[in-house]
Amino acid sequence: STYRIAPSEPHFLSCSPWQILDFQEENRSKGLIAGEQFERLARQNLLRLDVVSDNRAFHYRNKMEYGFWEDENDGLELAFFDRGTKRKNKIEPCALAEEVINKTAEALLTAFRKASLTCNDLKSVVLRCARNSCVSASIFVKQREIKEQFSSGKISIEIQALSGFAVYYSSSEIPSPTTDELLFKQGDIVLTENVRGKAVSYSALNFFQVNVPIFERSLIALEPYVISEEIVDYYSGVGSIAIALGDIVKSAVLIESDQESAEMAARNITVNHLDSFRVVSNSAERALNEIRGHSVIIVNPPRAGLNKNLIRQLLAVLPKRIIYLSCNIATQARDIALLSPSYRLTFNELYNFFPRTPHIESLCVLER
Repeated sequence: STYRIAPSEPHFLSCSPWQILDFQEENRSKGLIAGEQFERLARQNLLRLDVVSDNRAFHYRNKMEYGFWEDENDGLELAFFDRGTKRKNKIEPCALAEEVINKTAEALLTAFRKASLTCNDLKSVVLRCARNSCVSASIFVKQREIKEQFSSGKISIEIQALSGFAVYYSSSEIPSPTTDELLFKQGDIVLTENVRGKAVSYSALNFFQVNVPIFERSLIALEPYVISEEIVDYYSGVGSIAIALGDIVKSAVLIESDQESAEMAARNITVNHLDSFRVVSNSAERALNEIRGHSVIIVNPPRAGLNKNLIRQLLAVLPKRIIYLSCNIATQARDIALLSPSYRLTFNELYNFFPRTPHIESLCVLER
């Protein structure tokens, strides 16, 4: 192919298989893919296929999760899974990660080696950073006994950029990192990001957008649709959308099922003095009575899309406007097809939140 280029790192298939595609062609291709999926699944055309990008192809991710790998020759190394397999391979610092994350990951690896930790002890580590270069770490271990090594100081982690870290026991029977038990905590694991002039705090394990500059571009796009409106923000997380728009909306109800995220959203509301905002700690399908005909509904669901009961309630109450931000065009198009008897698409924009990967972020505005 004319647009094929050399990848930037050996492990690119594990994290970002589109490294072999020219970046401008990546943006063009994502627009075409989104348009095709929307036409096929929503049975209508997107209004625009241009993809918003800041032309930063690498070092944009503020969150990384690493596994561990070792052998007799190399010892303990950071690792990713090979795509589509359960096999791990060691990696060098990842080109997708913010530089401060790469440096912190290598410093942590050095500390783990010094403490003679192995893959029998360590499961994974999640690193997050804010744009002020503060880093928070969540370390997942397979042995509860490691708690004593941290508590006694036998394992010592002193890294300049690391504002805090937590150590969790996580059962080795489950591949993904789980917070079965907090074993040890040092420093402050909460990060604060300035999003559109608002202070939005989150921990390493809360959902938060991984590419904040492009996320802010989507907020700018939806500003005209929320000015002086009463909004209901489903799947709100820590409140990164509603709170960032707090200076232009009339009021907001933030609905979030994860207890820790809901508590963080309430904290963010208080810190930003948003007296007309409140949090409902509940799932979307159990907070349907918050929808009003005069409301503007914002949804940013997980990849599975909207709960069917939420869609039914939207069609029953018919709020004036629905703003749908999604990382999965397929489920977004499916849901918009279900809403199309009562709503029409009046605005859309596509974003390259995840450069060098196949993923596309899509913003759609639906009017009654």
